Amino acid sequence: MSNQLRSTAGSTGTTPRVGGTKHIDRRTLVKGAAWSVPVIAAAAATPLASASVTLNFDLVYVSGPTANTTQVARGQTPWADLIFQSAGPDPAPSVQITVSVPSVNNDPTATLALPNNGASAGWTLVNTFQQGGRDYYTFLMAPVPVGQYDFRWAHVVAGPVNTSYAFEMNLEVTGGESNTSNNGGVHQSGQIFVVA
Repeated sequence: MSNQLRSTAGSTGTTPRVGGTKHIDRRTLVKGAAWSVPVIAAAAATPLASASVTLNFDLVYVSGPTANTTQVARGQTPWADLIFQSAGPDPAPSVQITVSVPSVNNDPTATLALPNNGASAGWTLVNTFQQGGRDYYTFLMAPVPVGQYDFRWAHVVAGPVNTSYAFEMNLEVTGGESNTSNNGGVHQSGQIFVVA
């Protein structure tokens, strides 16, 4: 049996091997435990240090969409305003407004009239699609500083004479808002009559 016993104690901190099995010295075990305590403590503290800050913001629907006219001719460019407020106290991370008009009353090949002083300052067109006989345009602003906003959107009228339609606008905010009950959902303008 003495030929199976080899000493590897030296500087490695292990006890002799018997039959190829390695045994760890008590002093090595204590040293390893002493070094692991700060590592475990640092790992436990890391999630607290990297936790995100919770924002407190509130988007409030004020009015609209309000159309600038009740009668239009094909080729004209009516517009509608939607007014909302970023009530704070923190800026909202982002807001999107989806506008829709009936496809038969919209000329999608015309140059889109981007929203005026409200939307040209910070709004980006992020999506367009058709669904249920309507053309949809989604605009995004990020971030939304505290203040009141007048979102205005215009389109070029097409489609049959002697029909009427309405603008629809939906105000949506990113998650985490403190009060979602005052956003209002989908809003509709008054009817616009296509006269010629």
